[in-house]
Amino acid sequence: MNDYQPQPREYYISKCRFYKGGDEADTLPPPDCMNAYYESCWVDFHFNEGGVEKLREFIHDYKKFGLGHFSPDDGAPIALKALIWSRWMHWGSGCETPESFMHWWKEFYLKEI
Repeated sequence: MNDYQPQPREYYISKCRFYKGGDEADTLPPPDCMNAYYESCWVDFHFNEGGVEKLREFIHDYKKFGLGHFSPDDGAPIALKALIWSRWMHWGSGCETPESFMHWWKEFYLKEI
């Protein structure tokens, strides 16, 4: 993994909004349960070479989409945003815009609006 050394698992879990290290996805209402599931995948990706490579690809594509500087102070690492963005694009059939993702992120993920 090119000398990649992940942080302790608890570090990544502390960055999650919905996933707390257990079976939260089973008890949360939609879409929060899906967000918890994706956050758990993000945590797990840090501990295997294939997952780390996927995160790198997600970040590359996220930046290419024009979101590299989006909301840097909201507490979510760019790799987490990039993974959730990739799933958001997948389920939205890829017909989304940077603005529509930013709105979704603030309203439904951060629940600020």
